[in-house]
Amino acid sequence: MDNNITIDNLAKIISEKILNYENFIPKEINFILDKDQKRELMILDLFNMTKAVSRSFEDKNELLKKILDKIHSLSYTKYCENEEDENKFEELLNERYFVYYSIFNSKSDSTLLLLSNNTLLTILGEDNAKKNKDMFLFWLTFLKNMFGQTYLNRCIFLKDMQEKYIIE
Repeated sequence: MDNNITIDNLAKIISEKILNYENFIPKEINFILDKDQKRELMILDLFNMTKAVSRSFEDKNELLKKILDKIHSLSYTKYCENEEDENKFEELLNERYFVYYSIFNSKSDSTLLLLSNNTLLTILGEDNAKKNKDMFLFWLTFLKNMFGQTYLNRCIFLKDMQEKYIIE
């Protein structure tokens, strides 16, 4: 059995878990979200994967950079129709990551709550969030749990991949 895996193949395996981001949105809710709202959830999930990969490969800087570059490249390929779309998506991604990293670097005890709250305000808009408090609270709980549990599962998955394969 060959225990070698290329960075490209590892990135594809990892990306398959995030590029079908609709899978973690409950079917009962998926139909009410528009394309932009789904994109915001995908960006949050992509950030989640970035954090998990960064933690799992933190002692391997060059490998980490290559894996993350490939994951993001696959995301652009799947969700962008042309170079202009890609540039807009990358700009949006950078804006969101800046905010998300600021929240994580604050070392707050409420990091997941703050992250979920920020994402919800972006998805729903502040006025909508205030009008629909029940829906806001549901989504806040859902995102907080999804982000926390998914992050842990991904770290475990990535550690297993490192134990199982020699990454080249």
